[in-house]
Amino acid sequence: QLVHGGVISALNVRHHGLPERMEFQPFCNEFRGLESLEQTGGDAKIRCQNLLESLFDESGRAQEFAIGRNMVFMKTHVLAYMRMIKRYTLMAAWHELTATSSANKIEQACSKLQEAEELARVRGILGCTSVSRALSHARDALNPMIELLDDMKKAKKTDAEIAEELKRNMNRIRPLRSIAERAEAIVGQVAKRKLAAAKLLSIMLASSRRRIAKLLEQVRKMEEECENIGDEAEVADRRRCQEACKTAREHLLKSGPVLQLLLLQGPQGVIYETDGDLVGASGSICPQATGIVQEAQRLVNQALEVSETVLVIRHRFRQALAEMQQKQNDAKAILDGLQAGMARFHAEGFDVVEAVQSALLQDAEVQAILREAKDADAYAAAVQAFVDRVAYAELAFEEGQEELERRKRERHERMRLVDELERGCTQMREKLHGLRKAHERHPGGFQSVGKLLTRHKELLCDLQTLQVSGKRGL
Repeated sequence: QLVHGGVISALNVRHHGLPERMEFQPFCNEFRGLESLEQTGGDAKIRCQNLLESLFDESGRAQEFAIGRNMVFMKTHVLAYMRMIKRYTLMAAWHELTATSSANKIEQACSKLQEAEELARVRGILGCTSVSRALSHARDALNPMIELLDDMKKAKKTDAEIAEELKRNMNRIRPLRSIAERAEAIVGQVAKRKLAAAKLLSIMLASSRRRIAKLLEQVRKMEEECENIGDEAEVADRRRCQEACKTAREHLLKSGPVLQLLLLQGPQGVIYETDGDLVGASGSICPQATGIVQEAQRLVNQALEVSETVLVIRHRFRQALAEMQQKQNDAKAILDGLQAGMARFHAEGFDVVEAVQSALLQDAEVQAILREAKDADAYAAAVQAFVDRVAYAELAFEEGQEELERRKRERHERMRLVDELERGCTQMREKLHGLRKAHERHPGGFQSVGKLLTRHKELLCDLQTLQVSGKRGL
């Protein structure tokens, strides 16, 4: 029990005189700066043993420290010795870090300056005044420190010597980073403005190419019209129109490659150092491209003027067609509707038939003028006459419909009257027949019956006449 309980070991420690004691984990926490990277992170007891063994040789280990179950036991001078080693190690690391930090400041400033110079070279802005001034100022401030650091490295000076030498030049080292960053910011701003100008130029040239394509299509249509006009224009006028179109087309075809070359050349006349508008006083990111498009527009307008003079007949006829065709179509639709209801008017002999026939003849005349496509005034006049005749036919159709309805009502009334007359005639025949028989039976007693019979005969004849005339009216 004494052996396994640690009592014997404690007595041996006391016997050898190891009064200082620390638990494993606090010991590792205090002296972890003396461990190597491979030893950190393991078991605390093993770490304590490895650290102490690395400080003492094998002959003196047993007298200087001992590893217990939960603690490490040491002589008094061992703990003081380890703390002194820790302090000097930290001081040496701090001096090395200080020297490295100063050298890093120089190297970082140099790296930033090199990146700024590379960006300026790639973007093609080394010639800009603000960029060249900022890079030159940064290079003048940085080159002496770089040369000093290179010379010390070539002389194989220690880190302490390098730190001491750099410490004397801290006033020149401190602003190096800010100077390099300022130069980098200026280069970045100018490069950003140049990139924005390049995008604006690309958009502007794309718009110019689309405009050139539209003008080219316009010229092509004018050439087709001039070719299709045939003998409607004089030969000299046609030639003049063709030459104007040819001049405009040649300029437009040459403009495409020129615009592509301007895109490769980049923006022109742009001041990148300022924060103002990229366009500037010229009003354009590429004045040459603007001039090309303006000249193309002028030539196309000139060709349009010539074609307007030469092709005035075609243009006037198209204008008249655009103005009058809708009226013609509307009148034609009305006329077709009138023709569908003409069968009722033929039997009655109305003037509607003649009005519709007149409108049809006028429509045929309009179609003949439309096929020739020459006389705009004649076409407009013919369409107007056609519209008027259709309106007259429509009015006559409406009046004819009213007359047909009136005749229908009158015919119905006549039929009713004829029926009533026929019933009246039948009744009078029956009464006349009765009177005749009475007169025959008593001729002396009915002297006035003869006159009555005569009057009834006359009335019967009148009724029959009215009945015949009424039937004829039906």
